[in-house]
Amino acid sequence: MRIDIDGVRTAGIRFAVRPPSRPVSITLVVAGLGFVALGGTAAVLALRDGMATGIIGFVVLAGLGSIFLLGGLAGLRSSRTDLGVDLTESHVVVGLGFDRLAVPWDDIARIDATTLRYTGRLGMRGQVQHWLLIVGTPSSPLVRRRREHPRMLGRAVGWVTGDAVVAMPTGRLGSDPVVVFHALRHYLERPDERIHLRTGAAATAWSASTQPR
Repeated sequence: MRIDIDGVRTAGIRFAVRPPSRPVSITLVVAGLGFVALGGTAAVLALRDGMATGIIGFVVLAGLGSIFLLGGLAGLRSSRTDLGVDLTESHVVVGLGFDRLAVPWDDIARIDATTLRYTGRLGMRGQVQHWLLIVGTPSSPLVRRRREHPRMLGRAVGWVTGDAVVAMPTGRLGSDPVVVFHALRHYLERPDERIHLRTGAAATAWSASTQPR
């Protein structure tokens, strides 16, 4: 298939990514508007009564509302054509429904995976999330930017230590996460085989994994 990288169309293969849940996105928008409205009310009361706590409440609620609102709008506006983990001869392009990120193979140090376990509270069962990581080289511009702005990629990788520049929750992948992991590692460790990503050979080899589960 043809993949767009900074306006240049190139051949490659795509592993499917599930689109963001539309009901969840709508819920986030509604919640965001609610928080912003509460923040506005707190600001009005603070100005009327001269209470500093009202200003603090406005800042907290407005900030929280903005995060929910922007996340929901991004989910609603995301294009299915931008969803996927794309492998080309020169780049790995990751689109999870927000901004697509193109990472040159030369800037990738390794492909890794990790698991997060969230402890349950108030009798609720804890949860486990599995993540697929693309770790950058020390000289990668993305790594340098991440070090300068630790929460630059906070939506996806703010919790990741080290030099991970991309973190994909495996639950979002529409292809077998194990296959995606091994495909990334395969072409990272065998640069001479990346040329096949321009032909139908690679697509045929991974065809079973590119179909949504």
